[in-house]
Amino acid sequence: MISTITELSGKISEISKDKDYVIMSIENISAISEEAAATSEKVSASMEEQEASFGIINGSAKKLKAIVAELNSVVEKFKL
Repeated sequence: MISTITELSGKISEISKDKDYVIMSIENISAISEEAAATSEKVSASMEEQEASFGIINGSAKKLKAIVAELNSVVEKFKL
């Protein structure tokens, strides 16, 4: 009877250690997931900033194209 109790106590101790290991693993996975989510948000914000910058560049290119067309028109007036 005492040996059975001792054996059960040992098994309970092993289960408790395994439980602690599982909890620690889950906490590590959770921390990694949070870091990945934060990184994804930063990448998304960066992409939005780049998209806005490309929009500004595109608008400037269109204005420059219009200025070049106007300049060509003026230059044509002075050609013989």
